[in-house]
Amino acid sequence: MRTWVRPDGRRFAHGEPDGELPPGELFASADAADTERLAALAALAFEPLRRELHLLLPVTVPRVAAPEGIRLLHADEVPERELRLLDDELRQDVPGTDGWRWRPEDFRAETYESPQYDAAVYLVAAVGDEAVAIARVWLRPERPRLGFVGTRRELRRRGISRWLLGEAFAVLRERGHAEISTEVDEANVASRTLLDAIGGRRIGAAVELRRGPAVTIRAASAGDVEALAALAARTWLDAFGDSLPPAEAAAEIERTRSPERFRRALAERTVLVAEREGRLAGYAELSDGELERLYVDMPLHGHGIGARLAAAALAHPRLARAERVRLQVWERNERALRLYERLGFRRGGVVRFTLGDGTPAEDVLMELES
Repeated sequence: MRTWVRPDGRRFAHGEPDGELPPGELFASADAADTERLAALAALAFEPLRRELHLLLPVTVPRVAAPEGIRLLHADEVPERELRLLDDELRQDVPGTDGWRWRPEDFRAETYESPQYDAAVYLVAAVGDEAVAIARVWLRPERPRLGFVGTRRELRRRGISRWLLGEAFAVLRERGHAEISTEVDEANVASRTLLDAIGGRRIGAAVELRRGPAVTIRAASAGDVEALAALAARTWLDAFGDSLPPAEAAAEIERTRSPERFRRALAERTVLVAEREGRLAGYAELSDGELERLYVDMPLHGHGIGARLAAAALAHPRLARAERVRLQVWERNERALRLYERLGFRRGGVVRFTLGDGTPAEDVLMELES
């Protein structure tokens, strides 16, 4: 099987199941009726995680009046960056895609450059000049597909999604289409209620499976400070411990990797932690426009935890809305440099410093334009 990393940091396997799989958390999918593939994945220790229902919807849904204060835009009337960031934001509440963050070039390729894109059925709701909701239809050759419909949290329960669907379906009716396909997570009660109300009928299902210990990303709390300090000290010693005399190393850890420092960090910045099997596996610290630190426990390198943490950090509002995200990476940390380059960061200048043994070293300055 081959693997690829989605914009939410999750690594997916595709192709015929076999034993050549990387370590760590890994996802795969299968048609719910494909018992042979499901059995092959189960033999590789994949376990069902969630189900996605496949539906057909009639496009006879009548149009309704626009909710008060809401106006209709088409995708080509919304700045690309604004549309991309809204797409990222809305995906955070979709089961299975939390942490999603498009790279600008990928969003452009999957949207405007796609042969299935048509701005007439890629609709956006706006309050004033601010985009707040999306209804996205892809014009597939066999049948149109509703790829996504969603509204910002603070504006839900006002009928915006239902209104957008009515406007998009009116265009499809005019073009001679009778039905449209879509998918919805079985546990997504709000979306299922909306789609059931407009006549959706089930035609199949897919199963998402996971192999390996689950990785959970969450905000750090005061109860994490001791574990954060211990992990920070371990990772720092792995990287720099040999370059300083023991007394200097101990002083550096006390100064920058103590529980007290993490208590201050929780008050001043945002700290995200990755958990695996109930234990702290890594953390990221971020402030407005800057990813200050991202560390994964050394024994867990290569398990995809850094990619999940980075994706979650970049999807956080402190970074997601920044024009540029900055960070520094030690020049010798090739693993981290490759990870950030895959996420779209570009190398800039350097910051020079001296290790404890007098050896000159450099941090690479990296930037991501969002």
